[in-house]
Amino acid sequence: MECPVCATRNSASASECKKCHTSFASSIAQETLNEGGVPEDWTVAGSSKISAAAAGSDTLDIGTVLAGRYELLKLIGQGGMGAVYKARDKELDRVVALKLIRPELAKNPEVLRRFKQELILARQVTHKNVIRIFDLGQSDGIKFITMDFVEGQDLRSLLLEKASSHPRKLLASCCKFAGLWKPPTQRV
Repeated sequence: MECPVCATRNSASASECKKCHTSFASSIAQETLNEGGVPEDWTVAGSSKISAAAAGSDTLDIGTVLAGRYELLKLIGQGGMGAVYKARDKELDRVVALKLIRPELAKNPEVLRRFKQELILARQVTHKNVIRIFDLGQSDGIKFITMDFVEGQDLRSLLLEKASSHPRKLLASCCKFAGLWKPPTQRV
């Protein structure tokens, strides 16, 4: 087993990394609830109530409800990992971003394991410039992640808009996004 923190190779039966001592122990935080409310591993899934065509697709119809809880409201965009939707969490009555994992990635147990471990570690980061991840879920064989939804312009569009202006403004914007912006004290 490779440590997700320091990348040290450990034996498959190791409970923690021999180098950095990161725990590999499975916990309820590393599981998701199935539709019956029972914890289960986030692994390659089987049965599907959503049509086979939809489950094998990169996108789902608006209005689809996943896990009896997340109603898809609008397709926001698509990327390398999958499609991202604006969705309503009907249980908590709040808007979330819901990212579907591409079916070809969701079928690979090693990709799922690494992706899940990365997300679990990301949940430990708390910063005003980092979006919170709420849940790793699966519904009818479809893997998804829910996270904070932030209304606004996507980063790519914003950067393209800024790129047409002065390069220093673009750099200042990038630093601001990264939380590194400090107003200059002297002219360079």
